[in-house]
Amino acid sequence: MATIPEAKPTRGAEREDQVRTLFSEIAPRYDLLNHVLSLNIDRGWRRRAIRMLRWQEHKEGTYLDACAGTYDLSLELAKQSGFQGSVIATDFALPMLVQGRGKLGSTVIPVCADTLRLPFAATCFDGATVGFGVRNLSDLRAGFSDFARVLRPGARLVILEFTEPP
Repeated sequence: MATIPEAKPTRGAEREDQVRTLFSEIAPRYDLLNHVLSLNIDRGWRRRAIRMLRWQEHKEGTYLDACAGTYDLSLELAKQSGFQGSVIATDFALPMLVQGRGKLGSTVIPVCADTLRLPFAATCFDGATVGFGVRNLSDLRAGFSDFARVLRPGARLVILEFTEPP
């Protein structure tokens, strides 16, 4: 059984480089790894995360999916009956975005971007999701600060994670 290698505990730019390299290398196997490591219950978790987002309050809104990987969480939102908005899917490992591009429709827009330094205007998103990505942020405070900056007042941030970060 394939496993995701453990990264050594590092901080800052060195940690960012390690995470980017790791996810660039596993991109071709990423979807399979998620399903195997979660015993295939990750699909249900994604559905629940999208329900928690309460996107129905802004059906035509713009939503951020940070650390989007190969777009599974982005696509879960985009395929919801009644959803008329758009999803901006960001990841700082370009090979992950490239790997998932065959799944995309017109409502998911990929952007290669770092969650710690999102290239978007303040208060431009009606909600945001992060699926299995928070644990890989080299600076949680910076990540959450940038989420707070780009989310409209009252918007929800829904985090889907295997474990609770320290």
